[in-house]
Amino acid sequence: YSKMKRACIKIQAVIRMMIAYNTRNKLNMEIVNAIEIQRIARGFVERSSYSKMKRACIEIQAFVRMMIAYNTRNKLNMEIVNAIEIQRIARGFVKRSNYSKMKRACIKIQAVIRMMIAYN
Repeated sequence: YSKMKRACIKIQAVIRMMIAYNTRNKLNMEIVNAIEIQRIARGFVERSSYSKMKRACIEIQAFVRMMIAYNTRNKLNMEIVNAIEIQRIARGFVKRSNYSKMKRACIKIQAVIRMMIAYN
């Protein structure tokens, strides 16, 4: 009887050990699966966060580029306006100086003609 009892206890111990091993393996698989789900979820959250930050950076870059282009255009417009003003002043100077030369020439011609009339 005692031999039989020890054999039964041994069998029960082995069966309990196998049950515990299987339970532990099943629990380990559940933990591994839970970790995998967490990994995928964290990756999704990080990718979406990165995507939002990237879109925000692109919007900031676009705004800065727009401001640079706007300032450059304004600076160019001012340079064009200044160049036109310089051209206007230079043309006026040239016209006045040509008019002054023409006036002096006319006065000399008139003087010569009057002198010729006075001598005749």
